[in-house]
This record gives sequence, C-alpha cells and structure tokens, in this order.
Amino acid sequence: MGRYAICVGIDDYDNLPEGWDSLEFAGVDARAMSEILLDTAYGAFDKVELLTKPAQTTLSGLIDALKRLFYEIKPEPDDLVLLYFAGHCGLDPQDRLFLIPSDGRINHWGIPDLASMLRLENIAAYFSGSYTNNLVLVLDMAYTGERSALARRVKLTENPNFFTIGSIISAEIIDQLHMLKHSPFSYSLFKALKQPPKPDGWLMVSSIQNFIVRQLRELLDTYWAEHSQMLNYPSELMDDLPLLRVASESEEFTREVKIALQRNGYRMGNTNRFEQKIGRLRAEITVAFTRAVIEVLALDNGHGNWSELQAQQFAEQIERLKTMGEITHGLIISRNELDQEILDYLRRTKLDYMTLEDALAQV
Repeated sequence: MGRYAICVGIDDYDNLPEGWDSLEFAGVDARAMSEILLDTAYGAFDKVELLTKPAQTTLSGLIDALKRLFYEIKPEPDDLVLLYFAGHCGLDPQDRLFLIPSDGRINHWGIPDLASMLRLENIAAYFSGSYTNNLVLVLDMAYTGERSALARRVKLTENPNFFTIGSIISAEIIDQLHMLKHSPFSYSLFKALKQPPKPDGWLMVSSIQNFIVRQLRELLDTYWAEHSQMLNYPSELMDDLPLLRVASESEEFTREVKIALQRNGYRMGNTNRFEQKIGRLRAEITVAFTRAVIEVLALDNGHGNWSELQAQQFAEQIERLKTMGEITHGLIISRNELDQEILDYLRRTKLDYMTLEDALAQV
C-alpha cells in the first residue's frame, strides 16, 4: 500500500483585513508533521510534499500540488493519501468550510472572495477523480471572527473513506498558548502520534481522534466550548483506517544503529552476525534515556540552579539532537553535539550514557 501526503503551513497572508493576524506556528507544524510522516519508525510515507513558502501556498500553488499528487503519482485504490493543512479558515453563508491560501482575499467588511479560497469541494473533486479509496484530511485551522460562527455546524463532504481530523480554534486563543511552540491542535496531534500502537504496530484514525479531543479539552479548559470546534468525520468510524505504523522498540533501535554505522562507513556484512552484535550493544544501553532526562527536568524544573527556562531549553536541545539523528536511540550520543555542561549533568545524576563513538567501537 502506497502512502502519500501534502503538508501545508501558512503563516503569512497577503490580502486579509486588519484583525487577521499572521500565525506563528503553522509552518513549523507542517514541517514537524512532514518529518513524522517520513520517519521510517512512524509514518514511513513514500512521498511527502511540504508547502510553507508564500509562492507554494497560493491557491494556484495548492491546486498544482493536488494535481501532482492525484494526476501524476496516481495513487492506487488501496493507497493512503493524507492532506495536512495549518492556517486560517472561514465559513461561507451555507456554513461550508474553506481554507484560506496565502493569496486568499477578504475585504475590510470581512466578506471573502470565495473564488480565491480552497474549498473542501475542490479537494473532494480531485479525490473522486482518482483511484484511491482512502483520504485523510488533517486540518489545523485558526478562525478570526464572531464566537457564534465557531458554534455553527461545519458541513463536510460525505464519503465512506473520507476521514477528517481537525479543529477550528480562535486565533486569539492560539496566540495565548504560544508557549506550546505549536498550535494547540498540532501539539495534541503530535502527542497522539506517539501513543502506544495496537499489537500489530498500527495507530488507527479513531484512537488519534479520541486522544486529540481529550488533550485539547485539557489545554483549552474553559475556552473549549466557546472558542473551538472539533472536526471529526465520520463521527463514528464504521471502517476504521490504520494511519501510522509505529516500529517496535527493537525494530527502531536496529534501524537507527544501522543508519549510524552506515554514516561512519561500516558495512552490514553477515545479517545474522550483525543482529547478534546489535543485541549485545542494546543490552548495555538504557533505551529510555531521552524520556528519562525530560521527565527529570519536568519533575524538578531542571538540575542544580537551572531555571525553568533553562530546563526547557535543555529538553528542546535533546529533542533537536534526536531529530538530527545524533541521538540514534537511548544513550547513543554524539560528544561533539552535547556541550560539556549537559554531559556533567548526566554524570551528576548518575544517568549512564554512551557516546556514538563508544557504541560503534563495540559493534
């Protein structure tokens, strides 16, 4: 089964009236989503197109991306297509949802030029003209306007395999929660994608939906009812869809060590012998390193005289190194990437660690 995605994040808009603020994290969130989908330990998607630049996110740019996906790649019936959109949205007079491209036009009275918007009907038209039976829309949308508009029932295209996971949240509330470093929806989504999977390794659309709802209720608290609306369609999934396959700890470890070895010029050689060596190496490594460090920081707001901000920066550095591949798993760390202060902290807390060089020397 092929797996294809388009990830769109729009921070800046050219033709919106006063009061429609730029978004801080739409581009960041789209990039983070694309990285998860391409990660062989999670999404393992065959192709992901990331669109965050203004020239890419105009109406014509978005339409061109849909054409490339549906008419050039031509997904097969069993393939999965995922469209992620982070940006502003609006509702037409019939309460039909539209997504606002970077060049979408709204006049100073707040009336949209619907011809400049990307409507869900546009997406549905490309979908219905293709062979694939599985489309997932992930919509992280900000709304500027009267609160009553948020309470309207958004009408979504009916299709038995047209799944929608999303939310509409007041842009003002999104701005108030900027400390998350993501929009509230995408923050919840990324946590949902790190849930323990089913025994077969798959995360289902329904479990992702349910997790996001619970997480958003906690984040938004009293703002939940008045300033947000969830978009889960169908509301009750008759035919649930596997979205991501999460590699087991053992699979992920072996994959990442292979990558580290290949980067350093090692050849795989005999597969069985390699697996045995990996097993011996893995036995000496605490695989929960990153999680443990971040949990320690979360519990005591850092170590020594570190402030909460410094603790957060340290946790972010660990995550950054992990995404760069420098922390391949557990305690395999590149000495050059971690500053001495962090290494000293690991020693003081008696968290065993192993540098990448040390790990490779044992294989």
